[in-house]
Amino acid sequence: MTTRKIARLIPEARVVDCDIQEHVARSEADPPNREYRQIKPFSLASENLQPDIISLCGVVHHISPGDEDRFMQDLCSALKPGGRLLVHEHKLSDHSFRRRIEGALLRMNEFLTNEALESMACAYNFFTRPRLRALLEGNGFRVLDEEDTGRRFITIPTLNSNMAFWCAKGMPQTPQESWRNKRRSRSPANKHWNTKAGICTIASFRWTFITI
Repeated sequence: MTTRKIARLIPEARVVDCDIQEHVARSEADPPNREYRQIKPFSLASENLQPDIISLCGVVHHISPGDEDRFMQDLCSALKPGGRLLVHEHKLSDHSFRRRIEGALLRMNEFLTNEALESMACAYNFFTRPRLRALLEGNGFRVLDEEDTGRRFITIPTLNSNMAFWCAKGMPQTPQESWRNKRRSRSPANKHWNTKAGICTIASFRWTFITI
C-alpha cells in the first residue's frame, strides 16, 4: 500500500514519508495529512517524530549487510514505546541454488523498474525468512506475526515469493508465547477482529505513521 493510500485511508493520522533522497513522488493530489521529510542515513531517531507505526515496504534489501543492524537499531530507537514495525520484503529460498536464480531475477527487476544500469551492479541484500526474523529480533523487535504474502508481478516473473513481519518494539517472544500467538493468528475470526480493532484504534487517535 502506498503512502498516499495510507494517508487517505486514515485521515486522522499524520503520515510522514521519509527518504534519504529528495522525494519525487510529491503531488498536488496528496492528502493534507501526508508530509515528506528528507533525512540523513541512520538519523530517523534524531528527527523526534516518535511514530506509532513504521512501514518498510521493499526497503531492507537496499541496506548493505554491514549497515543492517545499525539501520534496525535506528528504527527501534525512533519508535514510541510499544510502537509497531511492518516489514514487507522479497523472500529468498533456503535452497542455495534456487536462491542464486531468485537473486538474479530480482536484480533484473530492479534494473527494469529503476531504469538504471547501476542497479544491476548493486549488491542487493535479499533475505531468507529466518535471516530477516533474526535481524529483527536481534535489534530490539518482537515478532508478533509473520506470513508469506505470495508472488507479485513487477516487470518480469520472479521465482521468489514475498513475506511480511508485524513487530513490536520490545524483547523477542518466548517459545511458549510464539506458539500461542501462532495459534491465535490462524483463527479466521481472530484475524477479522484484529483487523477491525486496528482500524478502529488508528481512527480514534492521532497516530504518527512513517513510511520509508
